[in-house]
Formats: sequence, C-alpha cells, structure tokens
Amino acid sequence: MRFVDTIFRKSLTEIDLSNWIDQALPGESIAYHRGFLACDTKMHSLDTPLLKHKRAELARVHERARQAFDSGQVALVQRRHGEDDYSYLAIRSKPKKVSRSRLRSIAVSTNA
Repeated sequence: MRFVDTIFRKSLTEIDLSNWIDQALPGESIAYHRGFLACDTKMHSLDTPLLKHKRAELARVHERARQAFDSGQVALVQRRHGEDDYSYLAIRSKPKKVSRSRLRSIAVSTNA
C-alpha cells in the first residue's frame, strides 16, 4: 500500500510546524508533507496503533497549516510529483501592516 510508505517518512509534528511559523522569514517555505494528504490522513480499519497515531499527527499538522493560512501567516501550495504524489508546502507571508488608526483603537480598547 502506497500510503504506508509516505506516512512513515520523517515528517513534521504540529509543534515543529508551529515553531517554524513563529521563526520563519517572509518568503521562506517548508514542506510539511509528501504524499496524498486526503488518503494519508484517512483512518483505515487495518491500521496498527502506530499508523493511527501517525495519521492523527498528520491531521493535526494539516489543521495547524490551515489555521496559519486562515490567519494570513502562510500561503499553502502543492507541488505535484506524479500520480497521488504531492509536496504540501507552507510559505511564510509578510506580516500585515496595522494602520495607525487601528493601533489607536486597539490601545483604547485595552486601556478601557
């Protein structure tokens, strides 16, 4: 089974990805998975406990990547290598500039 090969490759943990997001400079990228994410995160009845753990960790990594995307911290892209073989990349975004008026409103709301 192909998914077993990809799930057992050295992969990032959710903590690894979070640390990278906090430290990466804009434009830097990291591959957080290689394989076929939709299949590799799906639990199967024949999975061993170790494989179930690895699938669950991969799902947490993907969820963390989606949260970072939703908050504007990263862009998420896929690079196709072949059939059912993709690299999933997070690219660090530039921090959004906060306008002075927004800073004032934040300062007023925290001082109230």
